[in-house]
Amino acid sequence: MKIGEMIKENRVKKNMTQEDLAKKLFVSRPLVSKWETGKSYPDLHQLIQLSDFFEISLDELMREDIHLVNKKDNYVKKGIAWENWNNLVGLILVWLAIDIGFNFFEGNELFDIDYAWYFRFIMLVLIGTILWHNFLEKLVKKLLKID
Repeated sequence: MKIGEMIKENRVKKNMTQEDLAKKLFVSRPLVSKWETGKSYPDLHQLIQLSDFFEISLDELMREDIHLVNKKDNYVKKGIAWENWNNLVGLILVWLAIDIGFNFFEGNELFDIDYAWYFRFIMLVLIGTILWHNFLEKLVKKLLKID
């Protein structure tokens, strides 16, 4: 039984309307309707509220709705991938800012420009490492057929 069916079944057992359940959970009636028809899924906080209210375990509530678990898992995976790319973009922006600073002070006798080349090399190694990690992660997922 899917989560929407479980919500509806337990709501009906308690002789409640969608409006009554919505008021108990502080959500709108159309949202409860979307849950019951499978057009939307409750978030984790709402799942806990539903579990407590219907006095059933989260496992029982979500047991057969594998789609929900996979969907939440995909959001987490995409969030991690997005974070990797954000780190890369941030690193490149820092590199550009510092590199512009090196070019600005190039004529200054107090500033040894040789450090700029060391810095550029280190930044290239870091960026290359992040790109290589992302490439290997995608390759392993493709080989193991992980979504």
